[in-house]
Amino acid sequence: MHGSLIRGAAKTRTANDDGDFWSDIALVALRANLHICEPTWRLEPRVLPNHQVWLIVSGSGRLAVAGTEHSLRSGAVALIPQAVPHWAEHDPRSPLHCHVLHFEARVLGAQAPGALAALPSLLSPEPEIMQELVAAASVMSREVGYRSPDHVLLANAAITRLFGLLWSVDAALRRSGHVSTVLPGHTRLAPVLTYIADHFSNPITLAELALVVGVSPTHLCHLFRNAVGLSPFQYLQRYRMRRARDLLETTDLVVADIGRRVGFSDPAYFSRAFRRLEGMTPSQYRELRSTVA
Repeated sequence: MHGSLIRGAAKTRTANDDGDFWSDIALVALRANLHICEPTWRLEPRVLPNHQVWLIVSGSGRLAVAGTEHSLRSGAVALIPQAVPHWAEHDPRSPLHCHVLHFEARVLGAQAPGALAALPSLLSPEPEIMQELVAAASVMSREVGYRSPDHVLLANAAITRLFGLLWSVDAALRRSGHVSTVLPGHTRLAPVLTYIADHFSNPITLAELALVVGVSPTHLCHLFRNAVGLSPFQYLQRYRMRRARDLLETTDLVVADIGRRVGFSDPAYFSRAFRRLEGMTPSQYRELRSTVA
């Protein structure tokens, strides 16, 4: 992508296409447990390859995430992103009881280490919301141990619902003027993600994207890798393919026109790129989708 152009034509937007990064996220449940900590419990410093959510049912303690300490108490929700150092301890006189949920976040199919970065490390939902969060955690705990499709889908749906509720809590706080401390991550990239959603059908260079947030192209690549798990070029390509899939499923446009609408002036290159990511040509994808429908 350095200095190169990806040719395109006029962009297309739908009523439901707001360019939101979160519409491309899929959450995958890994494991979940209700921990009743012994008085002598202490979590030594560690780094995990997955995201975590802690729902504090009772007790009190301290949690440090990326060097910032937070007080834990009943009704609090702690968010620990993937690959971020953290440790915890509690008051032996008031041991922690908490649901701990482990999950992966994927953006357009790739792991997204910074997917939690837009949310604060600690939230205190209203009691009725906390009840819903605990209910979702209980569903995930029950379903995640089974590997059959129905249990997997129910576990993934539970962590997705939980995460949606947390996002609603944070959005309400922001509307009320509350400013939260968040970890650096995809929030820094929000203008770039919006720019891609608004201009994906046009030629885009790495330097152009870097100018959107005022960083060097090299630093932008570093931010993207950490937050999204992809290079800017890979994210752009996958975003274009998602839009292409939408058009293949919902319109009768010929494949070459769809390619132009999502940023590929060369139909042959569009077909090759689509096949590389989807495992089939655009025509085969359309035929398969029409058969399933």
